[in-house]
Amino acid sequence: MEEKNIGRFLELVISARKSLSAGDLAVARDFAKLLLKEFPESEEGWLVLASISESENALAYLEKALRVNPDSQAVHQAIRLITGQFLNGDQNVPEIPEVLALDDTQPIKVNDINANGDDSAVCFDVLKELDSDAETQETTDMEGEQLTQDEIIVEIEPTPENPEEESQEEEYSEVQPDSPVSTEVENVGEIVKQALISNSDIPTFEKKIRIRKKKSKVIDHSQIKPVIEPLKIVKADLRSQRKKFNVEFVELFLIAGFAVLLPILLFLYFYLITGCQRTRSPIFDFNASPSENFSGDAQTKVDVSQQLAFKPMQFAWFYKPPEDMAELSTIASNYSLFILTRNDEPERERMVENGAEGEVMQYLRFDAIMDPGGCQTKPFQNQAANLEGDFCIIKNEHRDWFLLDVNGDPVKLDEMGYLVMDPGNKEWQAFFNNKVSEFQNDPGWNGIVLDNVDASLGRYSAQNKLLARFPDDKSFQDAVISHLACLSSMLHKNQEKSLIANITFLKQPEVWFRYLAYLDGAMIENFAADWDSGYISESDWLNQLEIIEETQVQGKTIILVTQGNPDDYNRMLFGLASFILVNNGNAYFRYSNDEAYRKMWWYPEFDLDLGQPLGPRYKEAGVWRRDFEKGSVMADPLKHQAEIKLN
Repeated sequence: MEEKNIGRFLELVISARKSLSAGDLAVARDFAKLLLKEFPESEEGWLVLASISESENALAYLEKALRVNPDSQAVHQAIRLITGQFLNGDQNVPEIPEVLALDDTQPIKVNDINANGDDSAVCFDVLKELDSDAETQETTDMEGEQLTQDEIIVEIEPTPENPEEESQEEEYSEVQPDSPVSTEVENVGEIVKQALISNSDIPTFEKKIRIRKKKSKVIDHSQIKPVIEPLKIVKADLRSQRKKFNVEFVELFLIAGFAVLLPILLFLYFYLITGCQRTRSPIFDFNASPSENFSGDAQTKVDVSQQLAFKPMQFAWFYKPPEDMAELSTIASNYSLFILTRNDEPERERMVENGAEGEVMQYLRFDAIMDPGGCQTKPFQNQAANLEGDFCIIKNEHRDWFLLDVNGDPVKLDEMGYLVMDPGNKEWQAFFNNKVSEFQNDPGWNGIVLDNVDASLGRYSAQNKLLARFPDDKSFQDAVISHLACLSSMLHKNQEKSLIANITFLKQPEVWFRYLAYLDGAMIENFAADWDSGYISESDWLNQLEIIEETQVQGKTIILVTQGNPDDYNRMLFGLASFILVNNGNAYFRYSNDEAYRKMWWYPEFDLDLGQPLGPRYKEAGVWRRDFEKGSVMADPLKHQAEIKLN
């Protein structure tokens, strides 16, 4: 593997395993396909596919992984677990040759790094040492022999924390000869996933990676055959169990069908032959209000006592303290979520003293750093290169950290002097995450809100920019996810802080949820209306509502901002009503515009007490409604009209 590909390989491996841990199987499958395409000499892609596949397919993928790398510790561990579970006690099962298992002194390949382990260590320490060691011109093998320019691999020296525990795990994984044959079909993919994790736990190894040259190795496929034989027996066992299951299912279906059919025949006999008719209540009460029935888009009322109480109207303040500091106490008592910027700590403490009860988050740009115009000039504190000289060091020593176009030039974002960073560059990720860790050591911050987390290349397409490393949306999204995964792991594991992102340039809802897997919440900054004086389409409006509801179902926070002017009452009311339709306790609203975030606009409707909702939103006569204990709300996405009224 060439040196320039090691970082890419690490990125894909870590991202794939992080996705497995998060349960995002579709994303894990995508990373597995990329691994197979870009690194066919590695078994990692086949192992990931085996981890997310049904049993027979998982066995096929496992066999492919073994053929690629007969020495893979993860593959052998998976085979021992599978044969131990499926074929315990079967005298026809050939013994797995122990000569192929890795011993404790043999290096472990980089594709055995577990994303469930210390991700922050991988993002911080591993890549720094990898890059520093890559500068070494001559390398030797473990015996001191000078090696030629052959395949470069990354290896980790294993140092077991507890040798006794390790030997116990090895003994447990072996086939027990006296155990009965298993008759229950388990998920082979889950077993492979266990093996993949158990053989790759980063805390059991020294966090030191070095680059070594490795001579080409000829695979002896005669050694593979004894290992594959148990897998063939497991496949046959699965097929026989599936056939048995199918027969039992047919029998059960016939019995169930007869049990259902018999009462129907009896009913028809008494109803048609004996004329025994019963008085029946109507399915729908047409004299009732629409919300008391379920017909079409209408929803049934729900028992309010079964819901957890929340505020139908909750507001978020950001990104700086108000221009009029006299409003600070009013903001503290009327808003429920606060986002400020580094150096706003005095105002933050005053807000808490004035009764602010919600979380106070720190704003930080995710996409770019500022060129302050001089190496001794203090930059803005809203981005990671916050110290004098930070920008100059990055510009002069780490030019590859910048997002480069196809001409090799850094992409400039706007006239404010911001240059965009490459979200997939591992060194930049390490620098950024170290800064975040430093910022969040302040206990007054409850987490980070990242701005401009792009979900597509739309920002650059609008500037007619073609990027050198990211030819399409998918490649860019994968890079963003790799950065979010490392940052999220660090904040949650080391500091227990929240991570919220303003997801911008979203084209596909599924990308929102791919990002959300590594976040505690998200923001929509153009909610219910566009950035100017117009509105979004009805279909986009409905898509936003569905995203908001599903985000809250997942237990995540969502911040909704409707852009407008202070005197545009109808626009404010439409945004507020749209928010109330979908607020289920984890949503926060703000009506403002991106040039007036330091001004507090407060309207009488913000003080209305609607009580608790009687159910979800429903559609009636072309408009969307939601009923509350003390009132109701209506929004028409076609006419962009809204109404909030009390009973």
